[in-house]
Amino acid sequence: MKRILYICLLALGWNLTINAQVTGTIYRFDDIGTGLKQNEAFENGFGLLCMGDDDYSLYGTGKYSKLSLTKCIITRAMAIENWGAKYNYTFEATDDMDVNISIKYCVGWDGFARHSNHPNNTRNQYIIDNATNLDWVSRYYGSMILSLDGTNLPTSQKARPLAPEDYEPDGKTFNDILSDETLWESTLVAGGANDTLWLWPSAGGNNEKKPHYNDTPDYIKIHLTKGTHTLTVTSLCSGWDFDCLKIEDFNTSGIQSTHFEPAPSIYCNNSTIYTNSHEEIRIYNGTGQLMKRFHGQAQMPKGFYIVKCGDFVKKIFIK
Repeated sequence: MKRILYICLLALGWNLTINAQVTGTIYRFDDIGTGLKQNEAFENGFGLLCMGDDDYSLYGTGKYSKLSLTKCIITRAMAIENWGAKYNYTFEATDDMDVNISIKYCVGWDGFARHSNHPNNTRNQYIIDNATNLDWVSRYYGSMILSLDGTNLPTSQKARPLAPEDYEPDGKTFNDILSDETLWESTLVAGGANDTLWLWPSAGGNNEKKPHYNDTPDYIKIHLTKGTHTLTVTSLCSGWDFDCLKIEDFNTSGIQSTHFEPAPSIYCNNSTIYTNSHEEIRIYNGTGQLMKRFHGQAQMPKGFYIVKCGDFVKKIFIK
């Protein structure tokens, strides 16, 4: 049987125990939990918006304070902490296995076209130590690193499409580039795999920001030993929304005929909880008391709830 594990926001997955935490820093202007968006297009109904601070003109201990009014040198770690974000996911592997890992994400065309991949972009006034010719935002807009137990994983990515330097609202030139990978920039390092994963819009001119996976897994044949592990998503810069991680058994992930029954979609809109499952849904309050049983949809007052559909569990916040 094909084994697929989803690491989703605020959820418990099949055969997988999840504890998701945000690593907050003094450079982040938002609080833990801020930036969550409810939408049925996301797995389990939730996604994280803007994986980092998109005010590239500021650096300091607060959103509205500057480290310097002129160019100054900062370290790579400081750049990540200022404009990036970091999320840790602890899970339990039930067996030793080799897995493929895919990132489900979305990138809007407008921001990507204006900020990404422009070598002469001078919007960012902060010089990265040991990389004085590097403009951080231009180089790392919409990119991330995935680490397993503190070790960065090599990506399967070999090249990426670059946004044209001249902004085009309809993205026609970018679409031409997307369709011809010989026009892409290599992401290899000395001919070998890179630990940076670059992300881009599904199409030029597309600001719909519907989450999707790349055509092939982003990390291939990653070995997991039986036991507890931590995956860390480190966003190097903003410009992308994060949906979830998908982990597939490497030995079976290429078998197209294998049937897979996805987790039920449960999400909230205003004060109504919706599901696409035909099973009975149970709603519990924060202390574990059963509040309601329903099929299809149910209205609930403001509060925090735990929603169960069979073995599937999801947390819901109604504001």
